[in-house]
Amino acid sequence: MINLMPPTAKEQLRYAKYNRSALRYLQLVVVVVVIIAAIFATAIMYLDRQVVSVTTDLTSKQQTIAGFSNDKLTAANAAARVNAIKTIEGGQTRFSQLLYDLAAVLPKGISLTGIALTGDSSKPVVVSINGSTYNEILAFHDAIVTSPRISGADLQSITSTSTGYQANVVLGFNPGEAK
Repeated sequence: MINLMPPTAKEQLRYAKYNRSALRYLQLVVVVVVIIAAIFATAIMYLDRQVVSVTTDLTSKQQTIAGFSNDKLTAANAAARVNAIKTIEGGQTRFSQLLYDLAAVLPKGISLTGIALTGDSSKPVVVSINGSTYNEILAFHDAIVTSPRISGADLQSITSTSTGYQANVVLGFNPGEAK
């Protein structure tokens, strides 16, 4: 086909085609911008709702945590009391350990009749023993002093009875061994 149109008309047709292409691209860009704007608007609304939800949850959690502060204080007081009890209990004389020491050094012929606490921190225990002779009582005194836990043993009293001798021995412990 031979185009017999004047050159100005041909040029106008060519620019008209460019205009149509440019218009289509412009329409496409506008549509893409509108879609992206809609996506951003939706995202912003969603995030606003999330912020409100998270803020509400945070406030709720903070109130719950504030409610636990009394429990935390109570637990701290209980822990302090337990530690105090452990400290006191750790410093107390345990007769079971003392009995092992006594059994290890108790001479033949001596019978243990009593163990009592004196309330004195340097010599906290009084041991009452019976023996058939005076020398057995002295042998117990000499033997108990050899115990690694005992720092000293004092004969408080020796009494002669119809069946032998009765004695009270006051025991002192080495530092940290009165357990």
